[in-house]
Amino acid sequence: MSSMFGSSTKPAAKPSTASGVKWSVGKTGETCLVTCNKLKLTCNEKALSGVSSSTAIKQAATSARTSCKTTSSKSSGSAPDMTQSMWSGNTCYYKHGTTTCGAVPTKGHVRMCPCSSASASSNSPSGSPPGYVPPPPTTSSAFTWQLAPTGRSCTDACKAKRLTCSERGFGQLRTTMELYSESVKIGTPCAGTWVNDGVHGSAFDNIPAQCTASKCGVDPHGLCAFPKKGVSPTCSGAPPAGYSRFCPCSGGSSSHSSSSVSSHSSHAVSSSSASTSASTTASTTCKVKTGVSCYFTNCYPSLGTADAVQCKSRTCECKTGYCATGKKNVCTKKVY
Repeated sequence: MSSMFGSSTKPAAKPSTASGVKWSVGKTGETCLVTCNKLKLTCNEKALSGVSSSTAIKQAATSARTSCKTTSSKSSGSAPDMTQSMWSGNTCYYKHGTTTCGAVPTKGHVRMCPCSSASASSNSPSGSPPGYVPPPPTTSSAFTWQLAPTGRSCTDACKAKRLTCSERGFGQLRTTMELYSESVKIGTPCAGTWVNDGVHGSAFDNIPAQCTASKCGVDPHGLCAFPKKGVSPTCSGAPPAGYSRFCPCSGGSSSHSSSSVSSHSSHAVSSSSASTSASTTASTTCKVKTGVSCYFTNCYPSLGTADAVQCKSRTCECKTGYCATGKKNVCTKKVY
């Protein structure tokens, strides 16, 4: 059957569907981490890296209920992705080699994302970032992930919560998808992720971390950095300028939950009375307006997941059950 844009692709075999993968086309500026999270699924990097030919990209497009008028390969960037045109049709790009779920799409492109259940996307070694060799995973889950104040070490961040940094806990984050999952739980979703290539200085040895400043050099707010090959993070190091470390903190009572420490403030809460006061305030007041404008249907991912934030009257507002918290007004679950 034909359309105004040319002949549509004839339905073909969909190996991705058979393996539990749902292909979806992301929004402008959206990483596959965000696209799949909106579907309550996880990006599958094995399936992503498997799109390395014209045939494969066409099958992925068909599965995503779209089509490719032309295809082309590229050596870098966010492929598989596409440029969309009402007049000339879609141009789909595939890539030889490894690609990641957290890559921000090339300007003018939208990403094509393979989404699956967490179990389906986590059972393959190729789901790990390229070349990353994590330290031995901890045998205990008795720690919680905290986002440290900007520029502070994990030793200081955990101590401020009357906890202890668990260095072996870093081994729990084996993939960029797991890092993204933890960032969502904390309430500061990664706007994108990249794996350190080892050429940006020793401060990037002290990651995983997230850019919590308005901008970190050329890195945008919300970007999360993941350790390079062979680097085992320590608790004591400070992150790059403008970044906040993800810290595995252990000890204390079960009342300590995964959270941002002092809402990215440069001064950590140092007394139990101050912490109790902050908790009481959070439970009695709930601000829903983030102060960020929106002109389309989506708000920037760094403000929260699709379940937490919405574009209403050209303003990003937290949905029912969520409150705007911290200096960045991130929409997090209301504390009752």
